[in-house]
Amino acid sequence: MEDQTYIVAAVYVTREILGETRANGVESGRLGYFPLKKLPDNMDIRFKDCIGAYLSVSM
Repeated sequence: MEDQTYIVAAVYVTREILGETRANGVESGRLGYFPLKKLPDNMDIRFKDCIGAYLSVSM
């Protein structure tokens, strides 16, 4: 039996950011805030789709 991985994600919208991100060191990888027009190239397509859906109704 092969190991399986699953992505669990939450997408939040905010207008104000206070403080800095902190990883717990286990599987957080790199954490950060990104402008909507400068999202990471290697971002999972499902997250891009979620953000795109938000942008299509909010702007």
